[in-house]
Amino acid sequence: MVQPKDIVLVVSLGFLIYDLACDWALYRLCPKPIHKWLVVSYLMVAGVRLMVVLVSLISDTATSDVLINLRHENSKSRVLVSFTWLAVPSVAAWTVLGSIWTWEMVTSAPDCMPSGMHLAFLAVWQALCYAWLITNLLVGKTAW
Repeated sequence: MVQPKDIVLVVSLGFLIYDLACDWALYRLCPKPIHKWLVVSYLMVAGVRLMVVLVSLISDTATSDVLINLRHENSKSRVLVSFTWLAVPSVAAWTVLGSIWTWEMVTSAPDCMPSGMHLAFLAVWQALCYAWLITNLLVGKTAW
């Protein structure tokens, strides 16, 4: 079932992408395309959540239990859960790349971000990405 928090997530990520699009040209001074990294990371989060919600809808499993149950009766559910778990290493690699790019940007061109608030949000988003990874590793440990 689609929950209000899913709608909030989609609207929030949509706003963040819109905000980046409005300031897109201002990121040209950055040594790495950190704005593109942000957009892809937002889309990855949305994609993983979408897969969890889809499994929940087609299998009548609560969204909180989707990733813990690796033996769904429905073959479509099993495939989607597998893709969701396969996305975790991709998100991990993308997060590490973003950390490297962020470090390079902060050390070589700290003024390339449109504002200090954008830089602060980048740091918060990085922390959230790592928290998401740790959470998924713990859930994965429980599921296996």
